[in-house]
Amino acid sequence: MDLHQRFVQLGIQRKNLTRQLQALLPEIFKQEIFKKHGCATIFEYAWKFAGFSKNLVDKIIRTSKHLENKPCLMRLIEKEGVHKVAMVATLATPETDKIFAEHVKNMSKPALFEYAKEIRRNGELASGCDLGLFGAEIGGSVSDGSASAMAASDAPVASPCRAVPAKIKIELDDEMQIIFLQLKKNFKKEFKRDFSNKEALKIMLKKMVNANEKVAETKSVPGNGLSIMLTQENKITRYIHVNQKREMLEQQKCSYPGCNKPQMIIHHRDRFSTSQSHDSIIPLCKEHHEFAHNGLIKNETGDPQDWKLNLKPELNLTDELVLKYRKR
Repeated sequence: MDLHQRFVQLGIQRKNLTRQLQALLPEIFKQEIFKKHGCATIFEYAWKFAGFSKNLVDKIIRTSKHLENKPCLMRLIEKEGVHKVAMVATLATPETDKIFAEHVKNMSKPALFEYAKEIRRNGELASGCDLGLFGAEIGGSVSDGSASAMAASDAPVASPCRAVPAKIKIELDDEMQIIFLQLKKNFKKEFKRDFSNKEALKIMLKKMVNANEKVAETKSVPGNGLSIMLTQENKITRYIHVNQKREMLEQQKCSYPGCNKPQMIIHHRDRFSTSQSHDSIIPLCKEHHEFAHNGLIKNETGDPQDWKLNLKPELNLTDELVLKYRKR
């Protein structure tokens, strides 16, 4: 085993051990075991024996208090860590404990964060949705677990999801500067106007993406006038034709209502494994792509303007396989 592999292996072991220590701490605090080992507070104990900071210990204790009647989420601290579980600790109730635990297991931290944020932004949640009661943290204050009634049809509407602009500093050598300025000059001739460096770079990147697209062989299907991508065995392939993909790329933002993050993934609203068609493709950011495969988008096969947050996720076979694959 080389040094890198050994380092990665130890890093994984360290993460697992840290999560196990986090899971033990609430019971040590509850039984006041720390006092038996010469420590005046749980903070002193955790720092002395595990190197945990005061802020981390405080988060563990506060989160565990919210999970006293939520055993599924409580158990996940050992596997997923307190930071991920804490995102939904105040949203879950004993009735929805198992559902939120599934979200914690199946979703990445960024996607889970967006999910929790969207629920909070929609204000009071509640019981009318077949999930049971939803507790919510609104405006920074922790709820007492109660919630007002809301009809199942009043599922939370999608809320804004902001992208954080990335600043990337690139130092161009002499050759790169010449190439860049020449391409910028070519764009001016092609489009009959001047471009800023940022605009010129965006055009270059788009042209590179289009240039790398493979041109699929198309064959007309008799009787319907449609052009469908076929392999030599006349089977529809997963390959999306360059023209369709280009249309998706022209829509630079995620299609989820209110989201202005850049689109990263082309998603089949009607799963390709069952529809064998690319007619329903739509661009999404990574987080809302996870929403889709976790069954969190209501009316997903319809127009994105009609999408709502689904409080009762129902996974189809394809989504179950996707989640199973991601866990590997």
